Amino acid sequence: MTTSARCVPLAATRLALLAISLGCVANLGRVPARRGACDPRCGLLQEATAAGSDWRTDRGLRVGDTRAEIRARYPRAGYHRGAWWLEQIYVPFADGGDVPTLAAMMGNRAIRPIYIYVGAAGE
Repeated sequence: MTTSARCVPLAATRLALLAISLGCVANLGRVPARRGACDPRCGLLQEATAAGSDWRTDRGLRVGDTRAEIRARYPRAGYHRGAWWLEQIYVPFADGGDVPTLAAMMGNRAIRPIYIYVGAAGE
């Protein structure tokens, strides 16, 4: 599924409704009061959390799937700090190190949400 968005009147309301339907929360970073999230200098995705079972990764992993599904779909995933890191990158900021770009949080033996890090909004 590919989703795109453009700024139109009530764009924030439409984005909120889309996020609710997918069970997502998006962090667009710090947006100054005089600008809106549609300003290309401000409305950049930092991170998102998908909690709805309708959302899935490109490999088909969904909220509600088990550890066995994680291992089958992401055989190189590792468990770090309370989450399965499905994909990761090295970031040179601060002390540097690997950070998850896609992580599955577990609860009651099933995924309860999936965390997505983009990092486009800066620090």
